[in-house]
Amino acid sequence: MRKSHLLTGALAALGLYSVGAQELSIDAEIRPRFEYRHGFIDPIAGNTEPAAFVSQRSALKFAYKTETIKTFLQLQDVSVWGDRAQLAITDGNSFRVQQAWADLNLGQYVNGLSVKLGRQELSYDDQRILGGLGWAQQARTHDVAKFSYKNEGLKIDAGFGWNQNKENIQGNLHTPGAAGRPIFQYKTISFLHINNKFSDTFSGSFLFLGNTFQDSSVVNDVITPSAGTTDRYTSGVHMDYKQGAFSAAAKGYYQFGSFGNDDTD
Repeated sequence: MRKSHLLTGALAALGLYSVGAQELSIDAEIRPRFEYRHGFIDPIAGNTEPAAFVSQRSALKFAYKTETIKTFLQLQDVSVWGDRAQLAITDGNSFRVQQAWADLNLGQYVNGLSVKLGRQELSYDDQRILGGLGWAQQARTHDVAKFSYKNEGLKIDAGFGWNQNKENIQGNLHTPGAAGRPIFQYKTISFLHINNKFSDTFSGSFLFLGNTFQDSSVVNDVITPSAGTTDRYTSGVHMDYKQGAFSAAAKGYYQFGSFGNDDTD
């Protein structure tokens, strides 16, 4: 029994040393939210009953940091109270890996340069074009490689991502699915975001976003991908001014390209 206590103490001491030297942190989030929906998204008919429910985001977050690398893992479950029967064996498909990335410091090659690989949030400016969507229980993340450069008031992010449904033997047809299917479920993403702090009161950003979508057709609500892709681009600027209690913002974006040949809705 004494040896067991000694071994436990030694392991605890080793863990404390590791945490202190390399900054390991563990965090949790429990966020239940009651919603009453009466005309949400579309006007509700007079004889239709409103919806009411409690949804909950439950997340466990692990962060590990050294001088050269940062890693982050977020395990998340989004469910509705009562969606699992009390004696059910499983919780269905509500659990997922929300974030899982590694951020490598490349300052030894170029001062201020780093690369972040994996599932991560992309959140810029007022999040109008690219945002974490934190107000939604599921939030939003992207599977991308992002290169970042920082030099005093200047920050540049550039990245890309290539989406597939599974490990294929041949071909690269991508079938979008789930919520936001026709708009957000892209096949590829590329982006460039430049932010510069010109003074203590004024800063500005430039954003370029490119998305490629797999052409597809829908028959009996079944999506069938077809050869060919379409490309949509969004570009614009965002300006912020703040002096004391006064603040102002101005922004403008232009979208061009095309958006699919399918009849999804």
